[in-house]
Parts: sequence; structure tokens; C-alpha cells
Amino acid sequence: MTFDRELRRFYNLTVNAMDHGVTPRGTNTTVMVEVLDENEPPRFIASYPPLTTDENIPIGTVIGRVQAYDGDQGQKGVMVEFCLGLKIIYC
Repeated sequence: MTFDRELRRFYNLTVNAMDHGVTPRGTNTTVMVEVLDENEPPRFIASYPPLTTDENIPIGTVIGRVQAYDGDQGQKGVMVEFCLGLKIIYC
């Protein structure tokens, strides 16, 4: 079984314990498991075609934008957008 916080936060699991006696005896209980969020890599919103530009463009000219989404919870999950030029900056 795998756990994914973005799909489900809590799981109820049944745990069964058995002994090895002559007449085996056992019991079971239900345990609630909370899945903590892990910092996973962001995913790109779309596939992007190759970017092209003329040479000698002015510094700071934006030649394209790339967006990625991070599905993590809280501050770990944000929309990230970069402007691409001679220097990569947050848009």
C-alpha cells in the first residue's frame, strides 16, 4: 500500500495480532494513520515548445514564460512562474 497526502490525508488500518500458542489466540484493532506532507517536486502546467530569440536582444527582454504547480500543502505548495530571458527571474 502506498500513501499520497494529496489524494488522502487519513487512513484507517486494521491490525491483527496472533500468538503461536497450542490454541492460537488473536485480536485486532483499528489504527488511524495521518499521512504527513512531503516536499515533492513541482509539475509543469503544460509542455512547452522550444524558445527562440534573436541575438543581441536588450537585457531583461522576456522571451517566454514557464509555469509549474506544486501540489504540496501549505507553504510547500505554490504556483511558480519564471520569465526567461538572459536572466531567469520570478514573474
